[in-house]
Amino acid sequence: MISQREKILLALLGGVGLLYLLSRTQMGTAFSSSLIDKIARLITGEEGIRLTVYKDSGGASTVGRGHLVLATDTVMRGGVATKLAPFGPVTAITAAESDAFFERDTATARNAVANKVTVPLTENQRAALASLVFNIGTGAFSTSTLLKNLNAGNFLAAADQFLVWKKDNGVDVPQLLARRQRERALFLA
Repeated sequence: MISQREKILLALLGGVGLLYLLSRTQMGTAFSSSLIDKIARLITGEEGIRLTVYKDSGGASTVGRGHLVLATDTVMRGGVATKLAPFGPVTAITAAESDAFFERDTATARNAVANKVTVPLTENQRAALASLVFNIGTGAFSTSTLLKNLNAGNFLAAADQFLVWKKDNGVDVPQLLARRQRERALFLA
């Protein structure tokens, strides 16, 4: 809810007032630079950094800090945009290219949390959710029981739903369960 003071500021300051107002909303404050750094450390700790293309536990081509290689992904080689394996010849990327993929992927995860969650969250909850979304994807998160429970205000039921996301291609993966347990614990902290 906008206070009378904020309405006056908005009227007086125009666009600057709008920026102030946005900074007071969940989306505006959802991801400060310190929170973005926390999310990056969290995901990097889970994913590691591998500069050569590898197969993840589900057999998908992956590179950097858990970046799923897409047919549209390219990197510059000899001044030419070249596709990554398995869609092209590039089998290794630079640290800077890894960082670029990671920033794009984490921004997508953060935006999904900011745009889909309708209840106030703590920083730990935002970080845990961003890590989950980074790993399971925005589509899965958007239709998940976890999100439905969360938006209904049932935080404990939402936390328990982290543990559902432990499979890759229908197979339980112990490392995923351990990751979900860590994310759940952070969500509840």
